[in-house]
Amino acid sequence: MDEKAVSAGLKDLLALALVWPEASAGQIRRGAKRIMRRARLARRRGCGSDDPARRHEWRKREKDRFYAASLLGHAWPTKRRRKLSDKLGAVLGDERDALLLLERVASHPSLAGDDRAAERAVKALMRRRAKLGQRADDLGKQLHANHA
Repeated sequence: MDEKAVSAGLKDLLALALVWPEASAGQIRRGAKRIMRRARLARRRGCGSDDPARRHEWRKREKDRFYAASLLGHAWPTKRRRKLSDKLGAVLGDERDALLLLERVASHPSLAGDDRAAERAVKALMRRRAKLGQRADDLGKQLHANHA
């Protein structure tokens, strides 16, 4: 794409942004509720699951929820629970890191040293993942109590 086309595209976007109507309170509420619904659905699918993809999807939807609640402030339709949401995101992130490292060590045992060290590393990572998974499940249950 040439520079003139990009510049023209940006000018068009700026013109649209200047005349775009502000979102109504109803539109904001519906959007927030959609984000909450997606996070609840991802939690139902990911909670208690050993599937890394489901857990990661849950993490992404919780991050969406956290950032939307932070950005919308008092326009968020329920209690925001930012501290709890932030903790859940951090625990799900730590669990994701443990899962990725577990996959890496399991597929390339030489990364941990000898075979015995690789076995110990895999066991330790599995224990860590299990603890983090249980903690995330508990935090998710607290966060989503009463459809929050």
